[in-house]
Amino acid sequence: MFFAFACKKNADSIIPASDPTTMALAFAPHSNVSTSYDDTYFYVESDGLAQHQMMVGIYTWIDQFPIPQAFKNGESKWSIPLQPAYADDPIGIEGHFQKGAIAIAVNGIPIFNPINASGLISKQIGELDAFGGHAGRADDYHYHAAPLHLQTSDNLPIRFRWICYLWIFRT
Repeated sequence: MFFAFACKKNADSIIPASDPTTMALAFAPHSNVSTSYDDTYFYVESDGLAQHQMMVGIYTWIDQFPIPQAFKNGESKWSIPLQPAYADDPIGIEGHFQKGAIAIAVNGIPIFNPINASGLISKQIGELDAFGGHAGRADDYHYHAAPLHLQTSDNLPIRFRWICYLWIFRT
């Protein structure tokens, strides 16, 4: 639905502007998420807590528990440009996006890359729950794997079932 990839531009490349009313529909089924927009950005706010069971199935425990996060009230809300642009020089994940969120799921949960803060792949060492997430060192619940469970949610309109997350970067 709303994917933004880091791609190198060419002379005649134009990315169409995103429709914020359509974007809002993807988040609408989730009561812990609110959206708004202005002429430049689409904003997403959340308490950072998933509406599914969290932390079940983890066998390498990191002694953290999910607590509400401040993805609200302007402080840390997501700001998604309505007019995306190609990067002059795309950069890869290694060395650039290894800490912190790289995307947000339609249920308001941040998505990190697969590597944890120690440089290990979280899923391979048993740090993730049944939904591909866990609470990090700041007790923030986030995914380290694509939240594919959102594709089959009965709450999503049929036209959004094949799209469950936004690969975008917070500005």
